[in-house]
Amino acid sequence: MRSKDYIGKLGALITGKPWIVVSEVLVGCVGTANLLMDLGASRVFCLGGSRGTGEGPDPERFPQAVMGLQASDMMGGVRATVAAFLDPSTEVREALDAFDPDHSAGVIGSSLHTGEPLDGRAVYGARRPEWCALEDKIIIDALWDEAGVSRAPSRIVHAQREDLLQASQEMNQGSGTVWVGDNKEGFHGGASYLRWVRGEEDVDEAVTFLAAHCDRARVMPFLEGIPCSIHGMVFPEDVITFQPCEMLVYRVPDTNRLAYAGNATTWDPGPEQTAEMQAFAKEVGEHLRQRVAYRGAFTCDGVLTAEGFLPTELNPRLGAALERAARKFSEIPLSLINLAVIEGEDVGWHPQDLESHIRILIRQRPYVTGNQLLAVRPEQQISKTVRVEGATVRSTRKDEAPDATILVGPGTSGGFMLVMVNPDRLEPGDSAAPIVRDLLSFADREWDLGIGPLEPATDYRSPH
Repeated sequence: MRSKDYIGKLGALITGKPWIVVSEVLVGCVGTANLLMDLGASRVFCLGGSRGTGEGPDPERFPQAVMGLQASDMMGGVRATVAAFLDPSTEVREALDAFDPDHSAGVIGSSLHTGEPLDGRAVYGARRPEWCALEDKIIIDALWDEAGVSRAPSRIVHAQREDLLQASQEMNQGSGTVWVGDNKEGFHGGASYLRWVRGEEDVDEAVTFLAAHCDRARVMPFLEGIPCSIHGMVFPEDVITFQPCEMLVYRVPDTNRLAYAGNATTWDPGPEQTAEMQAFAKEVGEHLRQRVAYRGAFTCDGVLTAEGFLPTELNPRLGAALERAARKFSEIPLSLINLAVIEGEDVGWHPQDLESHIRILIRQRPYVTGNQLLAVRPEQQISKTVRVEGATVRSTRKDEAPDATILVGPGTSGGFMLVMVNPDRLEPGDSAAPIVRDLLSFADREWDLGIGPLEPATDYRSPH
């Protein structure tokens, strides 16, 4: 199937219909809204939890509303948006009714929404509850075992001191242990409910936090290597997989925390490791289809260690790295293809052809994107272009081509920073974490953002 065939098949599903696009931030609606109009949508309404940082949708082209949400952290922002989605304010209901009085518009939520209707309007490509349940870090090891794939050892225990410490002693392989809580309070990500326990100084806060927010926790060894993800997509009769992507996860010195700060497709683990990860995702996708009739994209996150890829969690949705990469593929709108597959649209997909296209496009158009939630909330948006010379970062001079662009501004979860790096600044295949760390540190010094020091992960190919 050629690229234009994907456009044609999706256009037949979209054309002539009104659509509503929802995102944690209004800025996040831009790509999907423009794509829907390009595919023939009659009109598109954009709804955001807050405005966000970056260029928003054109108000002349897209009617829009902002819910005015604010939260203190990432998970607070996500949960506030989902709650507002389930019970919109009077002002939002009136704006939606003015746009779509007969409730005929299709709704496209973010990948984190679970699929409940928006004021009576059905969500297109809604995920089933049994799929969303697989996001729980406590139950996923059982799924790895059912699928017959390799994983690190772990213990599931009550979130109380004695049990956590006993499991930690059993699981420690020399670099400490990682404790992560269950989904008692709902989905969580970005290492928000995760603690790295290496010694006594890390224990009290970890025990107090997990006991307050969770019933159970998973304890496993800390894995040295490159945090990464492998994405797949389940069709009714096939499973396809894509290229491994690096997750930019940093160690925060003198704390028990890890900081998630974006992803990159410039990193290349090598052909043998890539094939291993793709085979892993293929097996998991086949198991998901058989176990819960799964459809659409999924992501296996983990660490590529000297012993191979070891998974840590499953995201039953279009993962952050593939979602970011897909924004560069205008000729193959992967995010909408994913929703159509979930919806069960029978348009004669050619999964293996799609797999080949996306793998090639990821190699041809690599990207590096770092993001960071900030301790301070900027009142206005700031942008700066920079050059990177070794470990030194400086502002660009007149007529210099930038190596990266740094964008700082407000978001639903407080302040937000986005770092976009020219992939040419990296040696092919290398980890992007060191250069993004240097850019985050530069911005922290420049604007006093409260980020603090960050340490990149250890490459599994490096001597320990």
